[in-house]
Amino acid sequence: MSITRSLLLEGRSVPPNIPNAQTILNFTLAKKSERTISMDKATLRHQIKKKRPLLSPAYYDKANKIISNRILNLDIFQSAQTILAFSAMTYEFDSSILQQKAYQQEKKWLLPRVQGKSLSLHAVTPGQTLELSSFGIQEPSLSVPTTSLQDVDLIILPCLSCNHFGERLGYGGGYYDRLLMHYTGATLLPYFEKLMVEVIPTDRYDRKADLVVTEKGLFSRPHF
Repeated sequence: MSITRSLLLEGRSVPPNIPNAQTILNFTLAKKSERTISMDKATLRHQIKKKRPLLSPAYYDKANKIISNRILNLDIFQSAQTILAFSAMTYEFDSSILQQKAYQQEKKWLLPRVQGKSLSLHAVTPGQTLELSSFGIQEPSLSVPTTSLQDVDLIILPCLSCNHFGERLGYGGGYYDRLLMHYTGATLLPYFEKLMVEVIPTDRYDRKADLVVTEKGLFSRPHF
């Protein structure tokens, strides 16, 4: 017999710190749902990783240039003075065209560095040497001064896949979801149409991008 039922049969009140059956059931279902979502994400990551090498270098190059030109013409890029981007790995969007334009327009270009379970933000200058992290990502040296997240006008997000609604599938570390919990500025997600999917498994920790930019067009969240 449960503690709650035993107390009720004795005519005693149930202390507020003892969960009732519905609360326990809700918690159990939530945990099961989280496990299911986690498995769905792992399956999708595996599928996308298998598909990426099948696309031609010509496709990536052409799509990357189209996406870059679209972003360069966006008001949110033109008005942003401090931009957080990312160092592209193979098959990811390469932001080097945007970076060059940012320097020409005297914008501040930031790259992240993994610090435990968080990301520190560092301004990089043209020709600055980066370090290869344990994840295989080029990142600024720890000696490069940091910039506060509150000073960032625009974040350009990486992803493994996404959809037109701004839901993104990362690599599983949760770094950007934790970062975005404390960020209120604009977010932009550049990606390739041929690697997008309609349904992205999401949970309560996932944060949507405000604007998705592909070689086919621009897709924004309703409030943006």
